[in-house]
Amino acid sequence: TIKFIGLENFQKIFDDSKFYKALEVTFKFCLISIPFYQIASLLVAMLLNMRIKFMRTFRLIFFLPSIIPTIASSMIWTQILGKDGLINQGLALIGIQGPAWLNTPSTALYGLILMGVWGIGNTIIIYLSGLQGVGEELYEASSIDGANSFQRFFKITLPMISPTIFFNVVMAVISSFQYFTQAFVMTEGGPLNSTLFYNLYLYTKAYKELKMGYAAALAWIMFIIILFFTL
Repeated sequence: TIKFIGLENFQKIFDDSKFYKALEVTFKFCLISIPFYQIASLLVAMLLNMRIKFMRTFRLIFFLPSIIPTIASSMIWTQILGKDGLINQGLALIGIQGPAWLNTPSTALYGLILMGVWGIGNTIIIYLSGLQGVGEELYEASSIDGANSFQRFFKITLPMISPTIFFNVVMAVISSFQYFTQAFVMTEGGPLNSTLFYNLYLYTKAYKELKMGYAAALAWIMFIIILFFTL
């Protein structure tokens, strides 16, 4: 039977150490991954905006990883980030002993962040559309006035694509707080709760511990946080 307990679940949440750990992991992921992904996406989009041969093929290559199912790509990256995975093999070539990325508390979160570069194709496409909307006459006029590449980028490109940047950042904040599948498949929140994302903790409470009321309270808190940053 369902028993009404008022705000008791919310009171329990704020006494729950794992709740604060989940918030810490999620905020840390947001603060590191969002600037990293946005800068990487914009740089790649600028390269893909150049007029050279086979550019459509290059665009397809960069976009393809983002349409691979998340679970499939997570399984692939579990192998890549393993103790003897491709990343550690590459580091070994320059004499660096790489860690077991997903099994070490200090590196597990960064392994997931690194994996995220694999799926920035959608963001790249949006930036590319924004870049193609910048008029060529602006660049031509600035060249005549003697502006160099850096001045054109900071005085023309960035201001003109600012609505695109704003949209991508807002969407990135929302998706970061809803981050779940990769952590669920690859680490299940471990090791030592170092990848215990908020959404993963909510799932654990709802479907593993069957504490639906508690999970619903967690969901309301996540809704308020996402709404705050979106506004």
